[in-house]
Amino acid sequence: EVTRHTLFRLLSMLALMVAYAWLYEPLGFIVSTFLFSTVVAMMLGAEARRAALFGLGMGVLGYVLCVLILELNLPDGLLELIIGHVDGQILPAPFALHAAEGLA
Repeated sequence: EVTRHTLFRLLSMLALMVAYAWLYEPLGFIVSTFLFSTVVAMMLGAEARRAALFGLGMGVLGYVLCVLILELNLPDGLLELIIGHVDGQILPAPFALHAAEGLA
């Protein structure tokens, strides 16, 4: 038998995953992953500051892994409004050169 607490946590995770999918395009990968990871870490017992650091790490490292190493296209979302499109122009020189080669 599933306790109320367990059922609540399962339904909360389902709601968080739906919210993550819904916010993925408009907010972008880094911001939506930061929010999702932070909330999940807090649900698992992390204090707010550590949860936020974890969320930031997941967002940034996930972006670096997917875009720079796996060469996937991820939505910029809010970051495009703040810093412009991320097509390699804000990346360190080796990464910017690599990104430019992929566009040619």
